[in-house]
Amino acid sequence: MGATAQTGQSAEGSAAALDADRLAVLEAVASDIIPEDDGVPGARQAGVPEFIATELAGAENRWLDLYLAALQGIDRYCVRTYSARYAECAEDERSAVLTQLESGTLGDVSEEWAKSFFGVIWGHTVQGYLCDPEYGGNRDLAGWRAVGFPGAQHGYTAAQQTYGKSAADITPLVLADMAEMHRNEPGRFFTGY
Repeated sequence: MGATAQTGQSAEGSAAALDADRLAVLEAVASDIIPEDDGVPGARQAGVPEFIATELAGAENRWLDLYLAALQGIDRYCVRTYSARYAECAEDERSAVLTQLESGTLGDVSEEWAKSFFGVIWGHTVQGYLCDPEYGGNRDLAGWRAVGFPGAQHGYTAAQQTYGKSAADITPLVLADMAEMHRNEPGRFFTGY
């Protein structure tokens, strides 16, 4: 069986919430927070920007105004400071921008979003990287594989619980796998007290 819902959702419909310029900034910021490293997929490869855009168009829409202001503000700051949009800035320039945002500032920008945006986008990036793919992020289980998480499991065998046994050796299961297992093998699960 193992990980049937691996592809994540697309950001269809979220284009109305974020225009192409803001989506480019979002993708670049998320990729800078969790970059690809030595063959380990980063936020972009795991579908995190699409996850965030989809959430902003739905369940997390309370953050939409913050994202709209911050993504545009970051781009404007970069154009003014580095003569390039954020996604086109050099790695050290982008790093400087994120370092400032993490401290709650961005150069001479005094807008309220500069104080809170980093914590919000950092949290959403981590959520998108580590969520069950059913929610639209963690494409191909990239985040789970990166941290050695076996996903949703119905339980563990004695051999799997042996000291020193790596959870990375267990076939990852997603929520859809668990639902299928429950339908096909209902006696495998405890259903009452």
